Amino acid sequence: MSGDLKVTGKVAQTTNGKDYYFAGATSSNTSIMANAETKKSLNGTIAYSGMNQVTFNTTYDASLSESSAKLSDIVGTYNGTSAIVQGVEKATVSITSNGEISGRGISGCTFTGKATTIPGAAYFKLDLLFGYSQCYMAGQAVSGIIYYNKTNRAFYAAAENNSRQNAVLFLATK
Repeated sequence: MSGDLKVTGKVAQTTNGKDYYFAGATSSNTSIMANAETKKSLNGTIAYSGMNQVTFNTTYDASLSESSAKLSDIVGTYNGTSAIVQGVEKATVSITSNGEISGRGISGCTFTGKATTIPGAAYFKLDLLFGYSQCYMAGQAVSGIIYYNKTNRAFYAAAENNSRQNAVLFLATK
């Protein structure tokens, strides 16, 4: 799910949401209306075209308020699962001390990119470029975020292409 969430008081909403159904070969336009309680919860409804709606309830993750993320926290090699709208596969991602990223899926698809710190944020900015051989998103660039939970050593990356018709999700542990 991506979009520009605007919070006014205790109301959070977006009219430009995009829900990516990984391995289902679809993406859907959505809107969100929710009640927000700072550092507690976000509960509301996701509305899809065709009048379908899904309700959700979330709780706050205190690790998101930790001090700024450091590149040294994410240096290493990760084996996990990569997903795009067209499918899911096992993949390996390596990140160097200067944030350079390289990776490869079991299909042979390769990608390169960069992780960049964001002052005051517990996550990183992510920019990737897919290779041309064996890639559904051949030659496409995606931008998004990386979040690393140091406690459970979980690595999450999510990024979408400029047209917002496709996205990549990578989940792994260190």
